[in-house]
Amino acid sequence: MVNNLKQLPLDQIKKIVKKEEKALKKEYSELVEKKKLIERYKKLRKARQKVRGKITIKKSKPKSFQEYFDECIKNRKIPEDTPPHFRKAIEKVLKQYKSKIIKTKSAMGNSINQYQIEGDPNLTPNQFFNKNKKKIINFLRNNKNKKVNFVLLCNMQQPLYDQKGFVGYREDDAYFRTNTKKVLESTNVENIVKGNINKINLDIDKYQQNGSGWVFSSIKKLEINLNDYSPTKGSSYIDLPKWVKLKKAIINIKNKDDKCFLWCVLRHLHPKKRDNEVISDLKKYEDELVTKGLTFPMDVKDIKKFEKLNPEIPSILVLSVEGKSFQIIKSPKDSKDSINLFLVKDGDRSHFTLIKNLSRLIRSSLTTNNG
Repeated sequence: MVNNLKQLPLDQIKKIVKKEEKALKKEYSELVEKKKLIERYKKLRKARQKVRGKITIKKSKPKSFQEYFDECIKNRKIPEDTPPHFRKAIEKVLKQYKSKIIKTKSAMGNSINQYQIEGDPNLTPNQFFNKNKKKIINFLRNNKNKKVNFVLLCNMQQPLYDQKGFVGYREDDAYFRTNTKKVLESTNVENIVKGNINKINLDIDKYQQNGSGWVFSSIKKLEINLNDYSPTKGSSYIDLPKWVKLKKAIINIKNKDDKCFLWCVLRHLHPKKRDNEVISDLKKYEDELVTKGLTFPMDVKDIKKFEKLNPEIPSILVLSVEGKSFQIIKSPKDSKDSINLFLVKDGDRSHFTLIKNLSRLIRSSLTTNNG
């Protein structure tokens, strides 16, 4: 190519060089542009990947049957968006739900629980309670050592008038509450339920007679609130009230540990005439009793577990006192042969003592707890 150029005239060689320079510039500019575009593409791709990593499109998860049912219980009606197959199932469950006492809330590790009976728009308060009274009584009999109160939620109506006369009703909810009562082993549950029903009926009557014009319309629900109640745990020595001490019917175990319950049981099994409140002679008998899985100080509600672990010993009666009235807080299986204990209290502390003469202790002062 160079040899051929030598044979050409100067003007023609100049034209060829200019043409090559132009082509080279063009090719170079294209390469530069191409490189810029590739770098730009890489940056855009990285940016796009970052955006994709940060933004996730959440697909709405379809609601479960339980979610629809919970919403139904909360709002007291079946949600409008409930699928037909769920709607039929919920309607079936609701029929059973209205006739049962259902647990609706719990807290503090199930030590606080709320139950409810669904209302019936066609029943008056008296009719509602007559229909459900036996059910409530049986429910409370199976839930001893609790604090209980009732809350009846009613729909109330107030008639509205203008110059032309009656125009309709204003509606509102009203809550009718009972006082909290204790349900212990010896509690007459039927009396508590009757008392609560009477109080609610009286409160409804007062509400309607206060001159505001509000009248009962329907019952929405009855809430039964149950809180665990432990009359207490026995601990180290506490002196007896003077009036109890004067009866000379109790052996007050003098322990420095938390096993007063255990020492009382052992003293009953191994009696002695003198210094019977001292525990030093009882320690050699401690292995006679099975206490696996139990903790001390002993909680009254755990005494039944102790009895199951030790079926060969007599069952246990526990009394406590309010004012100057004795109350049974734990009944024995066999009242003829039982270990009788008295739980004495001092503020937040409690202490088991052994009753050596029950008739002398309770003479004319025993009551059963009705709440």
